[in-house]
Amino acid sequence: MQWKLHAQTVDGAIKRLGKRLAGLRYAKITAKGPVESLDRYSPIYSLWTERDEASRFKLLVPNGLTEADLDAALGAYLIFIEAYHTGTLEAEDLEILAEARPVAGVVLLAYDGPSGSIQLIDPLEGRRH
Repeated sequence: MQWKLHAQTVDGAIKRLGKRLAGLRYAKITAKGPVESLDRYSPIYSLWTERDEASRFKLLVPNGLTEADLDAALGAYLIFIEAYHTGTLEAEDLEILAEARPVAGVVLLAYDGPSGSIQLIDPLEGRRH
């Protein structure tokens, strides 16, 4: 029961912080001066959680999410993390995670709005070998 209350408190705090940070406008600083950022994911807001002793998960939060989409993304991530750490993650999701290529001990994840699921992001995809 205590764990459930703690999880609800953390969930609420993460969502409130996300709502505050999602609305912030930011610019990249370049040699020619500030320019609008065209990054797909927010450089201001992401969530880090422990994966195991040697690595972590990082949820990349897309720019421009509505408040409802942000709630859905954070809710899906918290459900994913709980299932991962309690051993209740589906077998197919575990297989996908087994293929993850952590970079500096970090496995990148992102929320996929159409499917409502957390997806693995390959940071090396599209790079030449």
